[in-house]
Amino acid sequence: MASGGWAFGGTRRRARGFGGFGGFGRSLGARASNGDDGVDAALTTVRDDDGASPRDAAMMKEERVGHGGNWGESSGRSGKTPAAFESIDGEVFRPRERLKTNADFDRVKRFGRTFNGSHLRIKAVDNASYDAATCTRLGIVVPKKRVRRAVDRNLIKRRIRHVFRTNKDKWPPRVDIIVFAGDTALEGGFEGLRDDMFAWASDYVVRVEQSKRGAQFKQEKKRRAAKFNNTPEPTPTNP
Repeated sequence: MASGGWAFGGTRRRARGFGGFGGFGRSLGARASNGDDGVDAALTTVRDDDGASPRDAAMMKEERVGHGGNWGESSGRSGKTPAAFESIDGEVFRPRERLKTNADFDRVKRFGRTFNGSHLRIKAVDNASYDAATCTRLGIVVPKKRVRRAVDRNLIKRRIRHVFRTNKDKWPPRVDIIVFAGDTALEGGFEGLRDDMFAWASDYVVRVEQSKRGAQFKQEKKRRAAKFNNTPEPTPTNP
């Protein structure tokens, strides 16, 4: 009897704690007198949505939808705009403006043009023909061997990101950029990093134009050589 009374009293206390969930406390308390079997039956009944009130069923449905990650459907809010179509106008730094994958970093390291500034080393490559890119993108590398403290590495990254997002009109369009920073980046301060990035932008534009002119000159040279080789030799005349 003592054990039964203890189970009954403990069950009643637990039932009062769940009184707000669609009559859970009333259902559990009514079945507590039947012992453990009654409690198990009560829990089974409460878990079954068929016996729930309309209000409780709606709450359960909303919780399930929200838990599944589609909260906009249950709340009536519209879904989030895809990252590929987010506007990058203004002083923002969107996810699609970041270099994220190892393939992106390897591509820039392998094919990019190198610029060595006073405090930064920058590599950049055109991404106009790269399907994964939709705009100019930035990646930052601050090796732990060069900058030991994490707070200093984070400071350098914040400064570089700030320069990038607040001066978008100065960067070449459709370019992937990797900025390599070492211990000298701390010595230069914010102004040193900004000046190096501005100098890179000007240098990159000049070098790209030189490369285009050089490619055009080579094509013209090949065209002239092909035209000369295809010219028929003059027929010798008899004396």
